[in-house]
Amino acid sequence: MVDEFNRSHSYGQQLFQWLIEYARNHECEHLSLDSGVQRFAAHRFYLMQRMSITSHHFSMEL
Repeated sequence: MVDEFNRSHSYGQQLFQWLIEYARNHECEHLSLDSGVQRFAAHRFYLMQRMSITSHHFSMEL
């Protein structure tokens, strides 16, 4: 997560692109992540990176 002060400096984009390159260089075929439902800005970012929402993750505190 990038704090508010450092947003809009392309750090997230650069890190995401590095992660994709790293995964491709290591012959990974799939990249997935979990994100809290309240993180609307993060979701916009992931969608702008051409990620798809492919599932819902359910949990329960016991």
